[in-house]
Amino acid sequence: MLDYLIGWILGLITGLLPGLHPNTLAAVIAQTDLSNEGKALLIIGMASANIIASFILAIFFGVPDENTVLSILPGQRMTLAGKGLTAMRIVIFSAALTSILCILLFIPSLDLFPLIYENIKGYIKYIVLFLALFMIIRSKNPFYAFVVFLAAGCLGYYSFHADLNDPFLPLFSGMFAIASLLTITKSRIPKQKKEEMLELETVPWIICGIVLGFLAVMLPGISSAAQIASFAAAFIFLETISYLALITSISVSQVVFSFSTIATINKARVGTTAWAGQFANIAQDPLFFALLFVFGVLAASFLLYLLRYKITKIVVLNSEKIAFLLIAYLFFICFLIDGLNGILIMGLSSILGWLTIRLNVERTQLMGAIIIPTLLLLFKIFL
Repeated sequence: MLDYLIGWILGLITGLLPGLHPNTLAAVIAQTDLSNEGKALLIIGMASANIIASFILAIFFGVPDENTVLSILPGQRMTLAGKGLTAMRIVIFSAALTSILCILLFIPSLDLFPLIYENIKGYIKYIVLFLALFMIIRSKNPFYAFVVFLAAGCLGYYSFHADLNDPFLPLFSGMFAIASLLTITKSRIPKQKKEEMLELETVPWIICGIVLGFLAVMLPGISSAAQIASFAAAFIFLETISYLALITSISVSQVVFSFSTIATINKARVGTTAWAGQFANIAQDPLFFALLFVFGVLAASFLLYLLRYKITKIVVLNSEKIAFLLIAYLFFICFLIDGLNGILIMGLSSILGWLTIRLNVERTQLMGAIIIPTLLLLFKIFL
């Protein structure tokens, strides 16, 4: 289990460093001389800690990945209001409760997934199209929302076909992180207040997130928590607290349930689960691998909660310098991973993200960057 522990520590570190996505690291791990079992344990350990640490990064510094990208909107609002500790508490509680509930539901899911998937797979593309249109129509300004959604989709399509090592890095870092960081340079991050106890308010949204996470692992191309949450926002009025609880619950539950889907319908919509499945026979004992992941999530949640005050001290040291350093770091790491093409995409996505803020359009419309390429794939257009 030493490989698992090393992976868990690696997941914590990389989760707190922008631009180091677990799927990219899994690809690196695959090239090592470790045994197949060691590679699988390392990847699962890394994924379990990374999923929690990346939320903390998104809340306090506004740097997302494809799962946490929408959490920076409510999370950073709370941080700028001095309530970052409360946001962190919500994420940690939501992740812990989701993990426990998903394990209780895991055995029944082994029978449910094959049954449900067979009945919905023929209608998935129409469901996605309907949800996308509804999300635009429901916007405060449908015309600008459509323009942003379409522009993001074009940029996303280019990014996914540009032969990049990590297409999400320049895309989401530009659209969300850099725009947020530029805003921070004009306003000081206040001292963070003591966290509020809001656990009971989050429970209904955690349960809702588990249901959505369950569905997410059956939908091709739209299994990221941010995409599912953006669709949910089209139907449900979500406040800051409920949004954080929902997206955290979706993120954790879809990974837990992905061990069930890879074992039953041979579909792993989560990148790290797919990588682990290349080196271990997950179908032989999917509950064991799910428990490994849940244990790592609970351990990371406990550790980061203990360190919460130290984390907030870093945030308020000098927000302008931190923002500048993070922007420089993001461009540097993007160049190392994706080269000049990645820098171009990051620049264009930063402009689009800035314009979205200026036009007062909901930033969830930027998720067109994934939704439009997904629709093109589902309808077999421009393949």
